[in-house]
Amino acid sequence: MIGTFLFFSFLVAEDPKLADNANYPMKEGVYQVQSQTVATPRYPNGITETGTRKVRNETFGQKWVTNTTFVYTDNNNQSFRKTATYETTFFKDFNGQQKVFMLGSQGSYGMGNVTMQKDGTSIQEIDGMSNAVGKMIKSKVVISPTKKGYDAVQTYYDEASKKWLPLRTSTYTFTSPSSN
Repeated sequence: MIGTFLFFSFLVAEDPKLADNANYPMKEGVYQVQSQTVATPRYPNGITETGTRKVRNETFGQKWVTNTTFVYTDNNNQSFRKTATYETTFFKDFNGQQKVFMLGSQGSYGMGNVTMQKDGTSIQEIDGMSNAVGKMIKSKVVISPTKKGYDAVQTYYDEASKKWLPLRTSTYTFTSPSSN
């Protein structure tokens, strides 16, 4: 994980004029995060997350750094609080296809494709390890612009039922311009 971080770190734009201003999933800035994850075998009573997301355009694409605290209760009604950090990088491959790469401090990771819609909605199709589900999954995240920021809906493909199931809903409320 450190090697991957170092690989992407040297690509960070020092000069804002070098930043890629292509059409990426979110506008630059700082956002307040509110997320709710449905009940899963790993978290039978679901998870509530609150925190911030910093979105920055860089030389190679766009980077999100999300810091959250998630709260959940186990089957014995015992309450827990954990902090988590997610780093998400958007970039274009050699063919110009938008890609996404994500690492999370609680063991999640994933890579996939991004499709941008004309209305500003982005669709991310990601294969990877889910902390919430506790195993490798195929997921789809649809992020839609709102007047105050963005709404996101994440689903995942359940191999047992052969159906797409809801996983997480999130709201990202713009709070300030990017401070790098």
